[in-house]
Amino acid sequence: MLTPNAPSQALLRQRVRTSRRELILALTANMVPLPGTVCLLVSIFAFRMPVHLFDIALFAACYFLAMLGLEVGFHRYFAHRSFKTSKPMEMLLGILGSMSFQGGVILWTATHRRHHGNTDEPSDPHSPVAPAGSSPGRRFAQFMHAYIGWMFDPNSLKPKGWERMTPDISAGVARP
Repeated sequence: MLTPNAPSQALLRQRVRTSRRELILALTANMVPLPGTVCLLVSIFAFRMPVHLFDIALFAACYFLAMLGLEVGFHRYFAHRSFKTSKPMEMLLGILGSMSFQGGVILWTATHRRHHGNTDEPSDPHSPVAPAGSSPGRRFAQFMHAYIGWMFDPNSLKPKGWERMTPDISAGVARP
């Protein structure tokens, strides 16, 4: 569901180029955690580094808070405006959602609203729908696009005027 201040369908369907910097940031955000995790696991097993209960609890707490910020904050509150909250709680939800490394509040909300405005159509930024009669390889490629590949697609990221897709939150977010 789009908000009462939802952008027009024409704005939702616009296509633009993604800058080299944005593509590098998307690649970094998606690829750096993997070698970091591998190095951590190698360190733990090769050097017999002990993992304490505190380490596991801290990891679980940070993971839970980031997912809470993403699902409750970015998704339910910012993108859908499913509930009302105080300004301090709004700021906390924005910070916790940002801990998920899926982008800032405005861009995430704009992308999600664009997705809902064009669900499973060519202009949906992360549609998993493959054309009818597609080969298993094509269906898998479309699934991967929906999961992570859309972040590298110039037409799925910042469409022209993307800030106008979030007029209800753009005014309340501090800009550097």
